[in-house]
Amino acid sequence: MKISNFLLYNTLRPYWESIRASYWFIPTIMIIGAFFLGYISTSWLPAATANEPLGDALIILLPNAARALASTVATSIITATSIAFSMTLVALTMASSQFGPRLLQTFMDDRGTQIVLGTLTSTFIYCLIVIYHLGSKDAQITSASTIGVSVLGIGFADTMVLIYYIHHIARFIQVDEIVERCYKDCLLRMTAYLPQHSDRETTKAIPKAMISPPHYSVAVKLGQAGYVQRIDYQNFLSQQREFVSGFHIHVKAGDYVTHTQDVFTVYSIYPLKKDVIDTLKKNLVLGKRRTAIQDPVFGLTQIVEISLRALSPGINDPMTAMTCADRLTTICLYLNKRTFPAEALVHQQSKQWMVRKTISFAEVLDTAFCQLRQAAAAHPDVLIHLLTCLKKCQEEGKQYSTLYNYHVDAVFESANFHRLSKYDQKALSDAYTAALSLGT
Repeated sequence: MKISNFLLYNTLRPYWESIRASYWFIPTIMIIGAFFLGYISTSWLPAATANEPLGDALIILLPNAARALASTVATSIITATSIAFSMTLVALTMASSQFGPRLLQTFMDDRGTQIVLGTLTSTFIYCLIVIYHLGSKDAQITSASTIGVSVLGIGFADTMVLIYYIHHIARFIQVDEIVERCYKDCLLRMTAYLPQHSDRETTKAIPKAMISPPHYSVAVKLGQAGYVQRIDYQNFLSQQREFVSGFHIHVKAGDYVTHTQDVFTVYSIYPLKKDVIDTLKKNLVLGKRRTAIQDPVFGLTQIVEISLRALSPGINDPMTAMTCADRLTTICLYLNKRTFPAEALVHQQSKQWMVRKTISFAEVLDTAFCQLRQAAAAHPDVLIHLLTCLKKCQEEGKQYSTLYNYHVDAVFESANFHRLSKYDQKALSDAYTAALSLGT
């Protein structure tokens, strides 16, 4: 792997994710572009349009008239920008209170909102530049006409952008749209985390029983607390390190570690130097929050959190919970056909081995359905729907029938039959029998 790729995907990737999901990065880039556009409009473009026949096609404007037009557009745009920011803050506040604070990352990662805010702010900067130019003594009639046409066109484009943003934000805060975005992002992360097997891979899965660790080992602490955001397993094994036989990684992405916790153990024939240990520590990246970079289960927790909020007494929206259950079921059906990371690996060149903590299909099912069926104990319609979803999973994933049967039993036992009518009890029993029979 090249050095640049290593820095991007191992060290810089978490920082890039936080920058990419910010409201200042794209607007800043567009503001810089507005400076260059202002320079072209006030210097190069007037000279280019002074020649026939394009110069005659321009609407003749005096510098004072063009400056008044740019001033009007700047005043209107800064007002529209404040409205757009207000709408954004209202949407973020509602998302935090109704869908959960961890959903703010999904809102802030929306490209449409970032581009709209960047368009409005960069237009204001462009108008300031041309107003400054038109106030100078060097302003020509051709220059004023060119700038006036450009300001008029940009003002019209910003009006269309503002209309789009009102429609976009009204659609974006709908719960079905939010669930769909979380679902697609989770599938994307799962695809990246669970790639199909390739014969050209440098590592090979081996049974854990084949590993015989040497007597000497060093348990390594990072000396700081935080959430594990990324672990570079490839770099652990790809380099020849003197006397090192293998590694045992005790954590995975998404785990919270303390400053006194052992995160990995190095097995070697002889004692290792401190610089070797310090180099190995760089393969783990900690942060103040969980991210979906190498933690696909985080996407599941976002969908589950929406369903838990929907079943809370303050909201009481079982339909949203059932929608989330449908998406969770689709993800589980997708993962039925995927191979999960092996717990033990060996590098085919360096011959170093690794035992690591990985996610399993059982963990995915627990994350998807445990909290949801606990919160749905007082909602028989949601419990019946969960049993129907598990039945669909049973039909496509016979190899995981034992796990599915466990969750089928857990959902059925969560129902409080003392508070259910005999019709609800029968519907629940029928759904339970139908789901359980597929796994026997």
